[in-house]
Amino acid sequence: MSNDIEKFDISNHFEKSILLRKRARVKRDYEAYINQFYIDFEYQISELELQCNQLHDKGEDLITAFIVNGLRSSGYPVTHDGNSNGHVDINLNDPPFTWFGECKLQKGNENTLGGFQQLTTRYSRGNDFGYHGGVIIYHQNTTKKALTSLTEWKSFLTADPEQISIQCNDIPHRKLYFDSSHEHEDSGYPYLIRHFWIKLTYTPKQ
Repeated sequence: MSNDIEKFDISNHFEKSILLRKRARVKRDYEAYINQFYIDFEYQISELELQCNQLHDKGEDLITAFIVNGLRSSGYPVTHDGNSNGHVDINLNDPPFTWFGECKLQKGNENTLGGFQQLTTRYSRGNDFGYHGGVIIYHQNTTKKALTSLTEWKSFLTADPEQISIQCNDIPHRKLYFDSSHEHEDSGYPYLIRHFWIKLTYTPKQ
């Protein structure tokens, strides 16, 4: 299995993703699995943003359902509002791996902080195959640029409002996400979060 991907020229992204995920499960390599998941998650974001004319005024649940359906079509066992100490917006459970994502409409940093708190203190346990998670913000109904909004959230979080010694990485070039880490209050080990901003504003001049 370890040489399957190198042996063949796989140009189809979907087939390559399935093989990489299978190899990660066989090797119990959580980091490799999450790395591929984030590649596929970004693809779903790009598809979603092509529909912003339809989604710029829609609610959180409907938008999240589009993401979940796209991930399921890509072979990920994800659910919307699946139970894990509460109803998780995006619940990925692919044994032995788990990943939780909390989604919010863009309504300011305090609202986003509520999603951060739900993810870190209610849903996740920070175990050895579940120490990654995501905060996903739907940027809509605003004239503010998505990068400005994301940068403001990063500055807000860097100020450590929860007093948990949080560390935030830089925003990668031309991306709309950043990664943070802090000590999980249950496991005591680092918990890693990717904060995604999905730009769904729609203000055409013609």
